[in-house]
Amino acid sequence: MAANPSTTAVRFISPPEAVPAGGLRLVRFTRQGAERLVRIGIIPEDATTELLNGLIVLTDRSARDENPTGRGYGPVPFTVKDTLLMVEQGILPEDSAIELLDGSLVYCDRGVRSGGELVEGLDHNYVLSSLADLAARINNESRHLRTQSTLICSETHAPIPDAVVLRGSRTKYRDHMPTAAEALSVIEVADSSYERDAGEKLAGYARAGIVQYIIINLRNRAAEVYANPDSVAGSYPPPQIIAADGTESLRIGESEMFSLTLRDVLP
Repeated sequence: MAANPSTTAVRFISPPEAVPAGGLRLVRFTRQGAERLVRIGIIPEDATTELLNGLIVLTDRSARDENPTGRGYGPVPFTVKDTLLMVEQGILPEDSAIELLDGSLVYCDRGVRSGGELVEGLDHNYVLSSLADLAARINNESRHLRTQSTLICSETHAPIPDAVVLRGSRTKYRDHMPTAAEALSVIEVADSSYERDAGEKLAGYARAGIVQYIIINLRNRAAEVYANPDSVAGSYPPPQIIAADGTESLRIGESEMFSLTLRDVLP
């Protein structure tokens, strides 16, 4: 693998630089980190790649044709298996706020539009705590609510939603990560992350067949409720908009709903 000497000083886990495409902030690697990926088999030894500004990039046309994300010249796509191996090998910290979106490792965005790069916004934190408090009213043997936990949607897409209602009790997931098929509803809390939540994440949830996807939009203090996904197109019909004083119906069963007054979770 050819490495660009000018990028070897880039710190591995550091505040990431803005990436124009979708505003995603990608995890960047040092030369030593990239070489470790080759040694543990995540990057094939015969792969034609370069390390450009901390990103491991495909440069071989045949490799591009096999790229499962459909990209051309761009970052090497990772899988859920790759990501778990990186955590196991200590390449990614186990407690890091990093999610896998369409084959790319990206930093979670939980800030405010005027906030720091990796600082959670106060409003986001408040809503997340309010959602977590709902667990006592939702959880039983057939379902439970969890917050900021990985949801495997496909081999190359494993976001970390702010909240998800899952089939079964918590003990059901002792030995595996939840999958999209086990999710009854998914919630994202959005301020600076709105474009991602309504873009890459929405498309990924639709492709995975998430029946109900809710964005709590802190910019206008409203909720967008998406349903009836088109898994082929990766889209939903236009959402139902719930105002701050309105009540949304959170899906907690095949035909069971939980009434949530939005002002009860908003700051």
